[in-house]
Amino acid sequence: MSFVFTHDQMIKEGQALGENALAYQRAVIVGGNAQIFSPLDDPEWPGVGTYVGRSIAFHYPNMSSDSRVDLSSVRITADMALLRYAQCDATPVKGQANQVRVPASCVTTRGIWVGDTVRFGGRSAEVMALVSEEETVGAGDSAKVVESKVLILSRNLSAEDRKAKTIAVELCLPLYGAEFTDVEVGPVFITMPAGVKLMTAEYAPHGSPAELPVVEATIRIEYKVWYSGLADRVRVVESENDLRRIMGDNVAVNDLKKAVSLAFANSGGMPVAYIAVANPDSLESWVASLNRVRHDYGIVPCSNDPAVLAAVEDLVEHRSRAESGRECVAWFSLPSPSTGVVADGNNSEDLEPLLAVVTETPDGKIVEVPTGNARFMAVGVRSGDVLRYGDGGYNEFVVDNVVNEDAIAVQGDIMVSSVPTKIEVWRKLDTDDLAASIADRAAAYQNKRIRAVWPNEVNDGHEILAGWHLCAALAGLRSGCVPHRDLTGVQLVGIDYVDIELFDEDQLDMMAECGVWLVMQGDDAAVTRRALTTAEHGDIITCNESVVTNLDSINKVLRTTLDQALHSTPGTKGFRSRVVTKLRTELNILAGRKTATSGAQLVAGEIDVVRRHVYLEDSLVLNVKLTIPQPAGYGLGLPAVEVHQRVIA
Repeated sequence: MSFVFTHDQMIKEGQALGENALAYQRAVIVGGNAQIFSPLDDPEWPGVGTYVGRSIAFHYPNMSSDSRVDLSSVRITADMALLRYAQCDATPVKGQANQVRVPASCVTTRGIWVGDTVRFGGRSAEVMALVSEEETVGAGDSAKVVESKVLILSRNLSAEDRKAKTIAVELCLPLYGAEFTDVEVGPVFITMPAGVKLMTAEYAPHGSPAELPVVEATIRIEYKVWYSGLADRVRVVESENDLRRIMGDNVAVNDLKKAVSLAFANSGGMPVAYIAVANPDSLESWVASLNRVRHDYGIVPCSNDPAVLAAVEDLVEHRSRAESGRECVAWFSLPSPSTGVVADGNNSEDLEPLLAVVTETPDGKIVEVPTGNARFMAVGVRSGDVLRYGDGGYNEFVVDNVVNEDAIAVQGDIMVSSVPTKIEVWRKLDTDDLAASIADRAAAYQNKRIRAVWPNEVNDGHEILAGWHLCAALAGLRSGCVPHRDLTGVQLVGIDYVDIELFDEDQLDMMAECGVWLVMQGDDAAVTRRALTTAEHGDIITCNESVVTNLDSINKVLRTTLDQALHSTPGTKGFRSRVVTKLRTELNILAGRKTATSGAQLVAGEIDVVRRHVYLEDSLVLNVKLTIPQPAGYGLGLPAVEVHQRVIA
């Protein structure tokens, strides 16, 4: 990166023009509003109850009417659980209030150790010391030595127990940091069944860890909740106090709050909008929240779900139609797959699944697709790729070589079978493959309104953040910069470390040519490498992000002027000339409003036509020729670009 612009430089430039110049660029964050409740993070986190071996149900603490538990996040733990390894009758030692004698029958292969726990009469005591005793029972040939142990306990027996001839005791060992999986997790209750057992390496009577019954444990619950209270409408953050109104901590797991905070930090004080998704696991919830986003410009979904991204893309396309007049864009995080599919039903000859049989030949096992729809050679299957063989579950075998379009030889002990079975061929991606995979995902959009951002993980100095947090920072940055400001080489706030060093310059250039908006590590902060859309490379008007943003901003200004004129005195004498005069005034303002580094939004504007819409009687159509500045970061020294726009209001 030969030139870098600091974040402060860009924001001050935007502030110099005032809020009106930035009014149509507001970012909006859409995502789950979450909170983690965890005993690991809060030492004062209370237990929810005590498990003593019987079935019991626990409520989730800290729940409210607008919260829903993410069931996949639930963990049931105990700081310490007592596991019973023996039980027997013990004899109180006369004259000693805290000692009992345990017979040999209670001394297991593990033995008794200091620190073990003795349970008796509903109480527990720790073994503080041990004294071994031997007593000869009988005489002559029938005499035998009986071993016993005196346990010195951490607490006294009750007066009643001290008088008893024997008392029933359970010998237990402690398991610290226990986690329970044999539980029923529901949306309201967690139910632990009777007789739960845990495995511990401390008890291995046959050389390997064994399960023991849990007789006592103070249960703690870690879980994530999704809050739906902020999913009813779009809200705006204009200050740090507004940010604090978003539920939960400002951490990565709370997608919405973290993304909003990064967007606001980069916006230079410009407002940032947001709306929660009541249930991020539900596409219906996403669509409901997205449908409430009506006027904001830069939409950032906190998701990589293809169905969610498709819904966002549909929204952007629908809103950006000339008839709608509500241009907007979307910022998507591109994933980084470690493996990729090479051959399957999606690229077969007839787009049907690949069903193969396995035959034995003198040269080894051959996997062949009898229907002839595989195209192994055409799609580039090669030695070292991995064959996934099986319906539902699958086994993996390494491809040895490609025999022909419908047959491959594989390594490993694959069974001969004449039953057609589903197969796929996958590949572990090297850097070339990974760069191509990321580039292909961006290029597939072919849309000037989609910004496809990579990397998909960054660091804020405290924790790893998802790629959509990076998208939020970029959308916030755009909202605080003048529309025609090229964001190439601009620093980001709140992103401390970005790693794209696995790729060389040629690979990065190839990805950029396919529309990947790359963010790289600068000397002091994360820096945008090239500000791009996913439109076809080479078309300056559609593939450069700032040109698209600038034209959207100009269109909004002109449309607003037309709209106001249409609803004032349409049809009166001189109406059309007044409209033209107002439009020219706005064009002059756009051309005259300049900054030291970026110049004006508009070099020149010429009105061709103002007329009523042929079909929409309450609409006006404006044809205008605009000359706009070309971003210096895209092609230094090139002239301004002439654009013919059609605006409907």
